[in-house]
Amino acid sequence: MARCRCGGKISAWRSAARAAGFGLEAPVIGYDLVHAVRLCLEYGVRALITGTDYKKVDARWLGREMDAVFLDFITAEKRAGRSVDGSDLQTVVLDSPVFSGRIVPLRLAPASRGGQRLLRLEKFRVVRRRSPKIRLEKI
Repeated sequence: MARCRCGGKISAWRSAARAAGFGLEAPVIGYDLVHAVRLCLEYGVRALITGTDYKKVDARWLGREMDAVFLDFITAEKRAGRSVDGSDLQTVVLDSPVFSGRIVPLRLAPASRGGQRLLRLEKFRVVRRRSPKIRLEKI
């Protein structure tokens, strides 16, 4: 569900998750994209860019991981007054310190919808770790 469809409020995401019977932990949701990508890189979250808006994000980013080079790109766009936000791209998280494994894409299929170029993740495998990178503790 896109943020624009729930009034742009993070609380709507949490309410929808609660109504569906599960909790939502999303430490970077609600931040501007530059800060969110910076945090993902700092936390060790790896995400594949699977959708880009035709008008805001060049197709060269499609199929690449959000990395320091992508962070430089969105930072430069923001400084130039052409801010890229989370609604201008879609991602799939491939790895995170809290995952018990990492996702390895095996087959991606190009698609488009409205003003978006997309990659559909058609086939993948999960490479399991012996134990998670970190342990979460209840506070």
